[in-house]
Amino acid sequence: MNLIIIGAPGSGKGTQAEFIVRDFGVCHISTGNMLREAIKNGTKEGKEAEKLIAEGKLVGDDVIFNMLGKRVLQDDCKNGFLLDGVPRNLAQIDYCEKLGIDCVVYIDVDFNAIIKRLTSRKTCRDCGGTFIDSDCIDNRCPKCHGEVYQRADDTKEVIEKRLKTYTEQTAPVVDYYKNTGKLVKINGNQPIDKVYADINCALKDAQEKAKQC
Repeated sequence: MNLIIIGAPGSGKGTQAEFIVRDFGVCHISTGNMLREAIKNGTKEGKEAEKLIAEGKLVGDDVIFNMLGKRVLQDDCKNGFLLDGVPRNLAQIDYCEKLGIDCVVYIDVDFNAIIKRLTSRKTCRDCGGTFIDSDCIDNRCPKCHGEVYQRADDTKEVIEKRLKTYTEQTAPVVDYYKNTGKLVKINGNQPIDKVYADINCALKDAQEKAKQC
């Protein structure tokens, strides 16, 4: 299956993506991670993206889609993929659809809950894991005991701006997919395991429908 996962910043997409990859054998393609990897490896697209970011500009769709087109052809995508980060807006839908999207998982979370969640989030300097503040003892990571810190973009003011951008640009993508019959809306205001139980059930239903077509 070729999938898309959509949700506001802090909705838990990354966590749920790990479960989906584990149980459905698809490859998780995060455009953010893909860009960082390209910059790290000094590829042609990575150098172009790094230049744009240094100038304070957004990386253009042409760069992202050129990288994405190559990525989905790699062996680990043979069983399908899970796109995370695209489409960010209506203009990106056409390209994504050309890749053959079977199902779109939309995690719907209350914005107040997101603000509370992200402002209490800490990131480990060593392993890169993210945790809520109450899980960290003496400002240490509960996983590897490295030092944890609050990211600059995890303040209330920055989060509110990110949510505003999401509402203006990405929310219309959700509306589009509602009309295609591909969207499954998941209540993200539940415990993590319950959220995934709903996702798992929805994707199994989608698999069955795909077999019948």
